[in-house]
Amino acid sequence: MEPMQLEPLQQGNIRLAASLLLLRESARGPEVFMMKRPGGVDFPDLHVFPGGKLDASDYLPDLLDGIDDAAANRALGVASGGLRYWVAAIRECFEECGVLLASRDGA
Repeated sequence: MEPMQLEPLQQGNIRLAASLLLLRESARGPEVFMMKRPGGVDFPDLHVFPGGKLDASDYLPDLLDGIDDAAANRALGVASGGLRYWVAAIRECFEECGVLLASRDGA
């Protein structure tokens, strides 16, 4: 089996990135998790969703359970590399705000 060909991490002057929206129901209705960017960085003091640039190392099909690249592509509406977007969004969420979206052995 040939290795999967992933699209480049950059298209023209645009670097590929992934964000995610964390939503939950509450007694008052839906809640959306956002972060306030600190001062002294690009786009300071804005409220943003966790996310960031894709890394070459974000393609980790063996670490994902219950989804393959084809299913990730369909769910995300991309032509290819859906798992890389999936992992990048999860990784960035953990790096930026400490929220880890993971399980091990069903827990």
